[in-house]
Amino acid sequence: ISHIEMSVILHFIYGGILDFPDKVDVGYVRMLGIADMYGLDGLKEVAIYILKRDYCNFFQKPVPGKQQPVLECMAIAHSLGVESLYAACMKWVGKHFAKCLSERSFASLPTELQNNCLVMLINSLVSSI
Repeated sequence: ISHIEMSVILHFIYGGILDFPDKVDVGYVRMLGIADMYGLDGLKEVAIYILKRDYCNFFQKPVPGKQQPVLECMAIAHSLGVESLYAACMKWVGKHFAKCLSERSFASLPTELQNNCLVMLINSLVSSI
């Protein structure tokens, strides 16, 4: 754990921060892992909120011509076991599957996640019949 990451943890514990400081270049993914490792559920929620804000744009409609980092966030959530964020990303991907499928970032997802997206899409189509 680096000095900067420890500083963020201490600011959270003693100051109750709701965002990571601007001047601190700290990885959200790394902080999410550290918060999980030390059992800091509140800091974990802050990191998840920041991922939703910065990566997922709060799951708004996709902007044409702009890469959608929701797929990257979905991979992060899956790798760290953050089920609520993973489910929200999967729901968004299912809703905007045509846009996601055509992106290079979808092709770079692990095969397991691509298959999960396909199964989720098939299930949503079957359940709507």
